[in-house]
Amino acid sequence: MSMGTLNVEILYQFLKGNGFGPWRCFFCNGVIPVKALVERRDHYRDRDVLVIHHRDQDRSNNRPSNLKPSHNGCHTAHHNTGKKASPEARAKMSESHLRRGREHRRLRS
Repeated sequence: MSMGTLNVEILYQFLKGNGFGPWRCFFCNGVIPVKALVERRDHYRDRDVLVIHHRDQDRSNNRPSNLKPSHNGCHTAHHNTGKKASPEARAKMSESHLRRGREHRRLRS
């Protein structure tokens, strides 16, 4: 699943088990508004966007009981705790970040 897309089957199973929101973040218990599901433009920058977390870390287990709502920021922090990027990965991230910044500025002008 690429960043920025919600798999339709996962979304269906999630809504089936968790209703149509607003939801409580599995990690911080904060409220995730329904609009977080709909307004997905530039979602990777928005820490409050809905991300569906697989409790058992198995992406193929899409049972509603295994799918938990979380904020993008909480989900990222959970999966990146204690991880350090290699110098090569950091360089790629920096390149990508700069490229996105240039593209964003170009679109705004």
